[in-house]
Amino acid sequence: MKIRDLLKHNSLFVIMFNFTIISIFFVSFIIIWTTIRMSEDFFIDKFSITNTKVINRVKGDFESFHSSIVTATNELLKSGNLKTILTSEQTNKERMTAYYNLNLLMERVKSTVDGYDVSINVIGKNGISYSTDRTYWPISDAELKNSRISSNTLDEPKKLMYQYDKRTRLNTNRIGGAYIVASKAFMERLSGKIYGTMYIAIQENEFAKFYSNFTSKGNDIVLIDGNGFIVSSNRKELIGKKDKELLSHAETLKNNTNHYVTEDFLGKEHIFFSEYCHRMICTS
Repeated sequence: MKIRDLLKHNSLFVIMFNFTIISIFFVSFIIIWTTIRMSEDFFIDKFSITNTKVINRVKGDFESFHSSIVTATNELLKSGNLKTILTSEQTNKERMTAYYNLNLLMERVKSTVDGYDVSINVIGKNGISYSTDRTYWPISDAELKNSRISSNTLDEPKKLMYQYDKRTRLNTNRIGGAYIVASKAFMERLSGKIYGTMYIAIQENEFAKFYSNFTSKGNDIVLIDGNGFIVSSNRKELIGKKDKELLSHAETLKNNTNHYVTEDFLGKEHIFFSEYCHRMICTS
């Protein structure tokens, strides 16, 4: 009887002991899991606040640049003299006078974007063309007329759009490289007839100064257009590539109340934030 009682008591002890160990393990697991989740939420909240401020700062700088582009565009659009130059048939003497007047006009317009290193090009339906600096954006008139940039501009003549362009080095004085080109068609308001196009080009390296101070290893900024082309980034190997996946993440964020998504990109998990900036998307 004593042995049976001893076994009975020991069995109860073993059960209580196992129950206690399991309870301790379960509670510890819950505490650890809760702590990890709280740490993740705290990190994401802090990261979100920081990156939202960064994106808003980048957007603000881009808005200032865009405002200057709009001012320059409006100056050209409202110029009756420019319309005459780009549409009328001219003798050689008249064309020389036209270029002189065009130079005066373009110098005045360029003063509206003096805060940025850009080149302004215009092409008229009569074949007249002008550039404030042909070495800055080394593209020929024929190539520009037949380019994707011009085709897209003429397809949507009422819109000011930003597009990506890639140039090769033509000489030792200027490096071609990547460009962001703002373009707009000159269109008569009443008839809707197009009488020319304008292009304002900025080197991607110059444009990247808007956000270069806010990037670091593991914290990247990518600007994509509405078609998914990467037009600017601190990750230079990505520039000029088309990435529908990145565009999809940006589209998802439009209706996301958390203002961020966690998705895979280039084989790694990333936290994405985005903001729309005049037909371009800034993603961090």
